Amino acid sequence: MNILTLMNVIFYYGLSCEGTKQRNVTETELRIIQIYLFKSNKSRKNSLIIQTDAPKNKIRTCLRNGYSLSLLSMDCGIKNIVNNLQEMGYIVRILYAPNGKFDKIKRFSCKEKYNLADYDMKYVLYHEKVVMELYNKVFCQNLKNPKSLTLEILEGTANQLGIFAIEINQFCILTDDATRFSLGYRDFRKIVNYYGYRIYRKTTASGDECYRFVFSEKLWEHYN
Repeated sequence: MNILTLMNVIFYYGLSCEGTKQRNVTETELRIIQIYLFKSNKSRKNSLIIQTDAPKNKIRTCLRNGYSLSLLSMDCGIKNIVNNLQEMGYIVRILYAPNGKFDKIKRFSCKEKYNLADYDMKYVLYHEKVVMELYNKVFCQNLKNPKSLTLEILEGTANQLGIFAIEINQFCILTDDATRFSLGYRDFRKIVNYYGYRIYRKTTASGDECYRFVFSEKLWEHYN
C-alpha cells in the first residue's frame, strides 16, 4: 500500500488488497463520508473526508475497534481508519485530512457523518447496572453484580451491545442493532425504566435511526 505523509493532503491511497481489485467497484458505489476525529469538537477542519464503498456497519466497527489508537494522534487515527477499511477489502480515497488546505474542504458535501468520540467508553461506569441488565437480556446471562466486573469487561460488554455516544446521563443504541437483538421499544422500556431511563428515538448524523436512553432522576425515584 502506498502511504504518503499526512502533512500533505492525500487524495488517494493505492489499493493493496486483491479482493478489492477483483470487485471492480464502480464510481456510483462510492460515497463521500466525513469522520470527526478525536478532540475535533465537530470542527470540519479537524475531520477526515473520504470516498469509500465500505458499508456503514463496517465503518462503525472500524471506528469502535480503533478508538484507542486514535488517542495517540490524529495521524495515527487516520492511518488506522484507512488501513482497517482497506484490509477489509474496501476502496478508500482521502479527499481531505487535517493539515491540508482548509479551503479544499468546501468542495465536499457530506450527508453521512461519524464522530470518533461516540466510541469513547469513559462514562460507561455511570450506566453499569442498566448495561449489565441489557447484556443479561440479550445474551441470556445472569450477571447480577456489576461491581465485581473490571472496567475493561464493562467496556467490552457495552461494545458488544453496540452502545455509543455515551455521556454521563445518556447513551444510544442503533435501531438496527436492537432489531438484531430482537428488542423493540417496549422491550427496552420494560428493562430500562426501572433504572430510571427514558427512551427517545433520534436520527444520527450518518442518517440512521437509533434509541437514545436518558437518565431521569424522577423516574428512578418512582421505581426505587
